Amino acid sequence: MRIAWLCNAPVRAISEALGRSGSVNSGWLDGAFADVMSVGEHELIIFYPQKAESRVERSSGTGFEAHGFFCSKGDFRERDAAKGLFTEVLTSTKPDVVHIFGSENEFGELMAQAAGDCGLLDRTVVSIQGLVSVISRQFMAGFPDTWLKRRTLSELKNRCSLYEQRESYQRRGQSEERLIASVHHIIGRTRWDEGCCRLVNPDIEYHHVGESLRPEFYDATPARDASSHRLYFSQGSKPIKAMYRLVEALPAIARRVPDVRVVVAGSSGLRTDPMRGSSYDRYLARRMDELCVRDRFDFVGSLGPDEVVAQMALCSAFVSTSSIENSPNSMGEAMMMGLPCVATFVGGVPDIAEHGKEALLVPFNETELISDALIRVLTDDSLAHALADAGRKRANINHSRTVNRDALLGAYARIAAHGVWN
Repeated sequence: MRIAWLCNAPVRAISEALGRSGSVNSGWLDGAFADVMSVGEHELIIFYPQKAESRVERSSGTGFEAHGFFCSKGDFRERDAAKGLFTEVLTSTKPDVVHIFGSENEFGELMAQAAGDCGLLDRTVVSIQGLVSVISRQFMAGFPDTWLKRRTLSELKNRCSLYEQRESYQRRGQSEERLIASVHHIIGRTRWDEGCCRLVNPDIEYHHVGESLRPEFYDATPARDASSHRLYFSQGSKPIKAMYRLVEALPAIARRVPDVRVVVAGSSGLRTDPMRGSSYDRYLARRMDELCVRDRFDFVGSLGPDEVVAQMALCSAFVSTSSIENSPNSMGEAMMMGLPCVATFVGGVPDIAEHGKEALLVPFNETELISDALIRVLTDDSLAHALADAGRKRANINHSRTVNRDALLGAYARIAAHGVWN
């Protein structure tokens, strides 16, 4: 079967073919790529955005060919060139299925339009990652409005203040809703993403397919340091991850667990410089200073999968305080590593872990309950072990590479049956 993929980043095999290091983001794409390639009966035509070349960046390897279309920073303005590339390659390669990974980028709508022009719309499927149309309404939940329009000089120059980021989500959310309304097939993994999509398009055929994690997490030996009292937090620079909720919860935790610390992965390192910094980081730093907890945060930067495994092994628990999520792979990775998890009860999170058995789930707005749940997993070793063991078993079900591969290939077979090339 020949399958066209539209991804938001190149998979590792493409980066290697181009002689580059792979991205630390979207590692689950590598898992999906490995799953499909393991069968040996499929050919992939992969499209991805890139900023290095204004021309199309082409590469190939065993079982795939790749086309990197130019996508400059900020607003997506290369619409005609991208759609032209999509139409040209779809026409020449005649794929059996067109798979759009994620609905959050405007080029997804262009791919659906190109597929329609090629007579492929009935064999086009969108897999849901997050839903920016919903995220735009939860982008800064519980965040002071007075900070939304603050800008550092860098944000002013690049038009990327919190307010402008929210506007981008809103604009892309409109494109997302048009995309979902136009297609016949959706791949998802939670009741939340299915319900949200059906509100936009009641007639979709929904295919449940779990996501495989990065290969390193299947090979890693589960490990945690219960005595370290270190909490692992992912992507601190993203407002929807709502690290400010954890900042507000930490003083109460520190009174019960005096040596508690937070390991923050991702690009944030509290960039508070008024010239090149982030207004969101400036807010986080101010709240940390007001609550006297700044010295409890260790920012470790963007990590590769082996580094994430190593960092998680040094931690006692995982925490997510997001205002909205579908099913966060960072939490799945932590569950695979045997870390007890505390997460906000939002979006699709209840579909990946049962509260009280496989994780502790708390309301987003209840800072006191976040504090209480984290104190419990840090001080009650029997509870932490029970959550960790049950969570790891659940993660092995949620992220079973064999089950997810078979579900994905089964979905492709059903979608491909909807039509043939003339």
